[in-house]
Amino acid sequence: MSTPSTPDVNPKRIRESDNDNDNNNNNNNNNNNNNQTEQIAGYLQATNEIFDEKMTCHIMNNATTITMEDLRQFANLRHKIGVVNLDQELWSFFLKLGTGQWKTEESDKIKTVIDRQFWPKQVKEMAVSSKSNTIDINKATDEEKQKLFENFVHEYLHDLNKSSEQYQAEFNEKKNCYSIGFTDEIEKAIETFVQEHGIQSLRMKLNYKIAILEYEYDAELLDREYLWHKPSNYQVGSYFKNKKNSM
Repeated sequence: MSTPSTPDVNPKRIRESDNDNDNNNNNNNNNNNNNQTEQIAGYLQATNEIFDEKMTCHIMNNATTITMEDLRQFANLRHKIGVVNLDQELWSFFLKLGTGQWKTEESDKIKTVIDRQFWPKQVKEMAVSSKSNTIDINKATDEEKQKLFENFVHEYLHDLNKSSEQYQAEFNEKKNCYSIGFTDEIEKAIETFVQEHGIQSLRMKLNYKIAILEYEYDAELLDREYLWHKPSNYQVGSYFKNKKNSM
């Protein structure tokens, strides 16, 4: 599973590699990126009448001059903020896994002194292929790899924070333009709609992904604990063979 990000939320640094295969069309790529920032989540588009039905009563009850399209833009910004928040949670989780700070019920049972740093495959592949990487991963030491992965995740989180601040600033600026028409009731209705129809499903996918990674994390630590006891080559072969057959 991929991260729950929508295309316009991904930090520019992460998207740079996508443009490498088409350097002769930079202008077209820039136009496409600009168009992406204007995209509206599928469940909020005008072709989906559910949003209009939910919001119409609030417009009528508050006798406001705010339009349905305005409310759609508010909802889309709230959606983007919600998506970035989920991404921040995921990448903070990645960082704790990679720095050995994450704890599970199983990992707490391990009392031996083993390396608890665990970087998900997604993070390692993205870090290695990023333009900020200046090392040959095949020749790099464990310390160099660790530094690369940590720095990459910190930079990714930094970009996500900037995106969150940007969307929140856009939301507040738009809200100030409708200081009278955009009531607390309307804002609450938009937040509820976005959570129920958009963010909730993404939250479920995120929780599933975290659960899978926790399982992989526990399995990896158990392997390391087993090897820490210095088993014979025969025992090692038997252990991993039995593990493979049980999967």
